[in-house]
Amino acid sequence: MEVSKRVLLVEDNEINAEIAKQQLLDMGFEVEWVSNGARAVEVFGESELDYYDLVIMDLMMPVMDGIEATKIIRRLEREDAASIPIIAVTANSYSEDEQTSVSSGITRFITKPYNRDILYDTIKGLSETGV
Repeated sequence: MEVSKRVLLVEDNEINAEIAKQQLLDMGFEVEWVSNGARAVEVFGESELDYYDLVIMDLMMPVMDGIEATKIIRRLEREDAASIPIIAVTANSYSEDEQTSVSSGITRFITKPYNRDILYDTIKGLSETGV
């Protein structure tokens, strides 16, 4: 994994956020954490173009869920909004959840609890497919 890539981690549960953050740091990422989808839209929208390389998006959060946040990010009028990889993370593993995620603009879908190997393989798969 290339060092100095930036991840926007969107997770409302502080313990889950710390676990994911540590796993991402161990992979060489710089991590910025926000606790809801509305804040993710705000932070992403105010960042420099191509500032973030990846978004890890919890789906079930207060204020604004991950599906809605993803839809808004994808509609932002900036070049990187349509192309930034967004990995959805959820405790629900139903196929309809995955289908809803993908149709909202989610790039990949993984289930909780955060598993370092699955997270790593998912991120690695993104870089190998050019996403």
